[in-house]
Amino acid sequence: MRFFIILLKVYKACLNYFLIMKKSDYILVRKRGVIVLPKRLREVLKIEEGDTLKIKIEGNNIILSKEDLWNKLFGCAKGLYNPDDAEIELDRGEIEANS
Repeated sequence: MRFFIILLKVYKACLNYFLIMKKSDYILVRKRGVIVLPKRLREVLKIEEGDTLKIKIEGNNIILSKEDLWNKLFGCAKGLYNPDDAEIELDRGEIEANS
């Protein structure tokens, strides 16, 4: 049963992809190179205002991919500190600032 649920989710994702591509094969480049990603594309890919997109050029193709820079940065710091110690240090700083 679980297999069919996963299969259904994959099917829906693929269907959404093809619906997006059929409705938005072309977009217009505006002044200063501004492009607008179609609403349906932003919804399916969960792209919101302020998100960071990585741009990559391969031949004549432009590839945009959603990047989570905060988690990348946070991942680089793993093992360098104990989050509980950092929170205690921040609390001490707030107490000292309010004194």
